[in-house]
Amino acid sequence: FNGRPARTLRVAALGGLFLVAGTLRGWPTVSASRVAPPAGPERAVLAGRVAAVTPRAIDLAGVRRVSPGPPLPRRLRLHESGRGRAVSGSVAPGWRLRVEARVAALPGRRNPGGSDQAARLASHGIHARGWRLDRARVVRERSAGASRVAPLFDGWRALRTQAVDALQGRGRGGALLAALALGARDPEAVPHLAFRALGLSHLLAISGLHLALVGWTAHRLLLGLRLRAGPSPRGDPRVQSLVLSCVVTGAYAALAGGGVPVRRAWIMWCAWAAACALRRPSARFAPLVVAAGVLVVSDPAVLRAPGTQLSFAACAALLLGPPGAGAAARSADVIAATAPVAALGIGVLSPWAWLANLVAVPWTAFVLLPAALAAALATSLPAALGSAVVDLCAGVGGWSIAAVETTARALPPPLHASPGVPALAVAALVAVAVVRTRSVVAKAAGALATTLVLTLAPAPERSPLPPRVVVLDVGQGDASVVQGRSATLLVDGGRALPEGPGQGRVTVLPALAALGVRRLDVAIATHSDLDHRGGLVAVVDDLAVGELWVPWGASREVAFAPLLDAARRRGVRVLERGAGSPPRWVGDLRVVSLWPPRRGDGSDNDRSLVVRVDVFPLADPRRRVSALFPGDIEARAERALVATGASLAAELLLLPHHGSRTSSSPEFLAAVSPVVAVASAGRHHRFGMPHPEVRARLLARGAPVWHTGREGAVWISLERPVWARGTLAREGGGRVAGGGR
Repeated sequence: FNGRPARTLRVAALGGLFLVAGTLRGWPTVSASRVAPPAGPERAVLAGRVAAVTPRAIDLAGVRRVSPGPPLPRRLRLHESGRGRAVSGSVAPGWRLRVEARVAALPGRRNPGGSDQAARLASHGIHARGWRLDRARVVRERSAGASRVAPLFDGWRALRTQAVDALQGRGRGGALLAALALGARDPEAVPHLAFRALGLSHLLAISGLHLALVGWTAHRLLLGLRLRAGPSPRGDPRVQSLVLSCVVTGAYAALAGGGVPVRRAWIMWCAWAAACALRRPSARFAPLVVAAGVLVVSDPAVLRAPGTQLSFAACAALLLGPPGAGAAARSADVIAATAPVAALGIGVLSPWAWLANLVAVPWTAFVLLPAALAAALATSLPAALGSAVVDLCAGVGGWSIAAVETTARALPPPLHASPGVPALAVAALVAVAVVRTRSVVAKAAGALATTLVLTLAPAPERSPLPPRVVVLDVGQGDASVVQGRSATLLVDGGRALPEGPGQGRVTVLPALAALGVRRLDVAIATHSDLDHRGGLVAVVDDLAVGELWVPWGASREVAFAPLLDAARRRGVRVLERGAGSPPRWVGDLRVVSLWPPRRGDGSDNDRSLVVRVDVFPLADPRRRVSALFPGDIEARAERALVATGASLAAELLLLPHHGSRTSSSPEFLAAVSPVVAVASAGRHHRFGMPHPEVRARLLARGAPVWHTGREGAVWISLERPVWARGTLAREGGGRVAGGGR
């Protein structure tokens, strides 16, 4: 058993042992009966142990309800809300907290192209979510059996917080250094979208590159000091330095937050150090198998997370590649191997990733990362010296951010992927060929080929087939995709807030990719409210758009300026439309603009651009099927629109103003006479839309009301008979059919 096949066999046996152990470890979590989470948000005072901390959420384990009420699931994710310093920035794993929160069930897959959050979190034993109600009412409980080393961890946590504050106080450059050295992400200071557009997001996560630099530096420094001290009978200096390097890297991993990539890298470093110290050869995959095994046994569901999968896929590509390959070859290997995982877990791929990494990885390894580590260490130096070092390093970080942003703006946007099984299989085969070949040119071409296969392959077909309307679930907002046989429209794009990426990038763009939309013929902004036009900025920035339609007078409204600027920047033609505009054929779709009048007055809601989209069935072109999108018009504008005598009859009605009681007047509903009505509104929202009065009016007319907050994205066929289905399981039934007119 001294040959290479034997070593490989032993590694495989070790991996199988870990797999069995992880399965047995996770079986009680999977099989045990759990408390059903509340269907709707419930106020509760709860206590639990902090199991994990992310920038905007805390995972609590051993949850118990302190206030009166039914029991809660034993584990839940507590989300942060609002701006400013989050509670997650001041707590540590192992703490016991008491907090007041709203608790509700987890959402499932609510939109095409979206993630199934309920299934992903349930795999980690999390079956509910909560939102803090009062930031001040977060109390740390000290358990009776608290560990004596708890103060040590608290001091380590305080040291990290001090260093993070010092770095982030130096602006964007310092925030980048804090992310690189300490894993403290600041979404508002570091342009994550620009890094993602170039395929450089992995550089912002602490992983093998960071641990290897720290470990190798510690090993060489300690070995040099030990050799300079002279011979000693106490042991081999090389072994001693390797052991101490494991301690140093472990301390750094804890200081950096202890995420899965950090733990994986630390375990691999320890396995490599042990093999070197014992002078025992091992198979190349042994450290990776040991790392995966330890993580699986400690948390059986950890390998299901996309970030973990990307980390292990990148390591496997580096280990499988030909020995002695250069940076260009290694970069191509990693990009090809991680592309299928990124397409499934993230849905965005950059065709420029290979070139960008070819420049960014050496810069990060030899300049930016050493600067980040030096700045983190300098925060503990005397004020004058430490401040000078931090300022110098923050300048390097600020220059790096500026270079990334400038490059991202100059290049076309990244590609959104929603691949089916055939495309994933082809991409995986190409990735294997890329990793095994020795030609750098072939590797670069193969890496680009995997990206193109995953992004350009047709999306899996979903019922109903076009022509159809998909009303996306964007919370309290509107975003509807109208797909004809040869054209696609987008009516509104959901909300975008200053402190987040917005629904346009998070929901709408992945949904369009999942629906097979590579180009929008027309994007329509019904009015200036942020929950309608906000997300369209990201859509116009990242997707080819033929025309942008806005209501009469929009060019004079300040609220429309960001969207119009994005359209000009991308060369998108902007048209003002409304009453009096001639009907337009967009492919096989006829779009009729019905409102507002050119010299209209009233509120922004009442000046919404109202459009009717007509589809003409191939079997009987004389009997059109129509969908009406009225924006947020209210009863006054509805009555004025009916009085114009315009044809409002439509099989599908997107309820005006999200189903508010101030809209959907009886006169308006009589003029439309819908077969299916959809309310695009958040679930359990404080506005309570769609209003019960609106539901009653529609049900009295025989039109079922679908609610995106309850059913997720709603799919409606625009062929007779008109029918609809929700993305989530509908309460009390599946499809709703209607005969149309």
